[in-house]
Amino acid sequence: MLFHTHNSANTAPRNDFPYSCKPDCSVYDHNRLPQEGETLNSSLIEFTIEFKTKRSQDPFRHGLDRNADTGKNNPLMVTESTGSEMAGQVIAYTTLILSTQYRTHTFSVLIIMTMHG
Repeated sequence: MLFHTHNSANTAPRNDFPYSCKPDCSVYDHNRLPQEGETLNSSLIEFTIEFKTKRSQDPFRHGLDRNADTGKNNPLMVTESTGSEMAGQVIAYTTLILSTQYRTHTFSVLIIMTMHG
């Protein structure tokens, strides 16, 4: 079940995660939903969905030249601009889930759609 959580505080018990994480949407198993009145409970989340509206927020490189020498730069990830901040945001959401659940992995969905007005 999908919950809109972009403006919700985490209500997970024993949550001492140092960052205030507010994913745009959180997905829960229909058998493990948050309590009434709660929308964000990291101890129950299956995965998160994050929406971005600017191309500069994309953390991935596109159109790589496979023959170019990338040197010390990461060949797949943007290392400057808001794209690297977005990667950190997704990592924080993943860390939040893994810190409150006994899991070896989780998934995240990142949707980047340029808005034209």
